[in-house]
Amino acid sequence: MKIGFRVDANSIIGIGHLKRCLSLAVQIKKKKKKIKFFFLIKKTSNNYHFLIKKFSFNYFLLSKSISNFSETISIIKKNKINMLIVDHYKINNTWEKKVKKNLKYLISIDDLNRTHFSDYLFKQDLEKKKIRILKYCKILSGKDFFILDHKYSNLKKKNISENNIVFLINFGSNDIKNLTCKILIFLLSKYSKNKFYIVVEKNFRFLKKLRKIKNKNKNIKIYKNLKTLANITNRSDVCFGAGGIHNIERTSIGKLSFVITTAKNQIINTKLLIKKKLIIYLGSQNNFNLKLIKPEVMRKSFLERHRTKAINFIDTNGIKRVANILANLK
Repeated sequence: MKIGFRVDANSIIGIGHLKRCLSLAVQIKKKKKKIKFFFLIKKTSNNYHFLIKKFSFNYFLLSKSISNFSETISIIKKNKINMLIVDHYKINNTWEKKVKKNLKYLISIDDLNRTHFSDYLFKQDLEKKKIRILKYCKILSGKDFFILDHKYSNLKKKNISENNIVFLINFGSNDIKNLTCKILIFLLSKYSKNKFYIVVEKNFRFLKKLRKIKNKNKNIKIYKNLKTLANITNRSDVCFGAGGIHNIERTSIGKLSFVITTAKNQIINTKLLIKKKLIIYLGSQNNFNLKLIKPEVMRKSFLERHRTKAINFIDTNGIKRVANILANLK
């Protein structure tokens, strides 16, 4: 079996889609060693193909527009790819219909409410819905099929220290409002003696300002271009970030998250986590309230109760179920 992934990453859409696909490829590889993987990614994707290199997977840099299907079909035929997994907001069912003719299986991963012309759609909603089978597509959704980095399922529980709460700030590669520095400055005014882990990408446009802040406080550590966020997240106690995939990952291991949504696709799952009282929502990137960061939720007793509740809600084995389905397609 030869499996391709059609996915992109850039400063606008972030790198969550690419990391999700890389994690899925790793998990499928565990099921069937002989499977070969090919990543099809735009040439202009800000050189994020370096992440694919870290996993030693084959990749092709696409030069034509996203809507152009001929380049993808050519690669599929030349490399005899049997299955293509698509995780992309700008690829629609018209594109899928054209490409599907050249494949044994076309798989879609999506967190938007759209129609797909694929064999399987893994809908990335946390709310469980009945498995639906349309004319061309079997749809699976809910926590059972939510794709998280496989490393989150193997982490050891971190001990929480009452006097040394560790903060993590990560707004991904699409932090156009510089939420990273704004949150950091606010927290330093109250918790300057605590440890801070700041995660950014190499092209973070406010890196110079961030470094100036860091130079004034030795408790701040900056991490760039991490292969996985699992370890750094686990070493933290309280997280600040957007409402995307990492928000679900943080919650899955029981971390308290203060969330600022930065894109429309983050709203559905964020609303559910608010309803379940598993995150503290500060608002959208255009209208947020830092006064909602209360000192009482920083206490060890609260964080331990929150951890138990969050772990019991999120299922980290969704990626294994999805990988098992895909690895066993013949």
